[in-house]
Amino acid sequence: NVNNKKLLVQYADGLVNSISTLFQKSIEQKYQTLQVEVLTTLSCLASVLDTNFEPYYNKFMPGLKQILATVKWETQQEQELRASCIDSIGYILTSVKKTHSFAKMMPLKFAKIVELLVSGNLQDSDPQLTCISNTIAQICVCLKEEFKQFLPHIVPALLRDADKDIDFKVKDADEMDGEEESEDKGI
Repeated sequence: NVNNKKLLVQYADGLVNSISTLFQKSIEQKYQTLQVEVLTTLSCLASVLDTNFEPYYNKFMPGLKQILATVKWETQQEQELRASCIDSIGYILTSVKKTHSFAKMMPLKFAKIVELLVSGNLQDSDPQLTCISNTIAQICVCLKEEFKQFLPHIVPALLRDADKDIDFKVKDADEMDGEEESEDKGI
């Protein structure tokens, strides 16, 4: 929304400095809960500021890359942190897509996300999968024709996902009530 952008632009420096300070402290102290909250705020700010976010790009991208490089994906909390990080990268890259430096940086940033997607290290329940898919879609829109260079890496993963069985059932509300009652009775 243009009105939101106009409102936030005048406060952007202060907001970014506060978020940046919290982000750096959370990385230094490995405080993952704070990192997730800061990343959510950062994503919103990048989305609303759009191209006005470009001057702040370098305040956050090194930390985002550090999270992806150092945080494992063994626990649910680690997976959620990495997912928030990937989401933030997508929002930031989308916000700077119209800038001059975008063409130079996008393929390098995208290569790491492609590596995650096709590595096969992610489980079906991993929250990073949805974030990676969303970020890839955002980057596809940004890159347009230049996106085709990544298709050889992405298409095999998409085909692998298309072959998966999906256990999807539709039940009536009456059926659900019966299941809940039987679970309550220990059946």
